[in-house]
Amino acid sequence: MKPIYKKCFMTAAIWTGCFVLFLFAYMLLLAPQEKSKKQVEKQLAEKKQIYNSALEAAKEETKLKLDEEIKQLQSGLKSFVIDSEDLANLIFDIGQIANEK
Repeated sequence: MKPIYKKCFMTAAIWTGCFVLFLFAYMLLLAPQEKSKKQVEKQLAEKKQIYNSALEAAKEETKLKLDEEIKQLQSGLKSFVIDSEDLANLIFDIGQIANEK
């Protein structure tokens, strides 16, 4: 080999060796840390969401909105549920209809 080719080959070999060494170090040291970083970021996002929900629930405006929604749901429930007084009348009405048929 000519000395110039030998010099280029050695330089390329050194760079390749460094690249392999750095790749190995990355895989061994930094890759697991990236996984744990993603997990910590996910936990942080969940905690932020819980915190924001707690802040929103503490506001008076939200409490009023929720009270109004509860009242609407209760009024909707009354349209499906019969009082005990009306239940006796309903049974009597059903009996009358049955006797007529």
